[in-house]
Amino acid sequence: MAKINFNVPLKDMDGDPIKENNQKSGEVEIVTMKQAVSTALMSSYPDEKVPPEEKLLRHDLAHKVYKSKGQIELTIEELGLIKKMVDKAWGPMYLGQIYNHIEGKG
Repeated sequence: MAKINFNVPLKDMDGDPIKENNQKSGEVEIVTMKQAVSTALMSSYPDEKVPPEEKLLRHDLAHKVYKSKGQIELTIEELGLIKKMVDKAWGPMYLGQIYNHIEGKG
């Protein structure tokens, strides 16, 4: 088991927090790792045919990450699934930060 806090801002190349417009409120918000990880887990990808059991696992894990307020305990399998889905969803800017954070390098 590993303890990870995904409530961490993603940063641009200058080290400043990445911001985007919230579609619901219209306000500018800082993008966090928990948002990026949850989105990656909840997304569907054209190159995959996923059995319902894995979809449910991804759904439950996305909620666990998104609802977290601090550190959460994750199994090796959960971390592997997160890394797999982040790889599918995001480019190097997000992937590098999330992978480094999971591995304790960032």
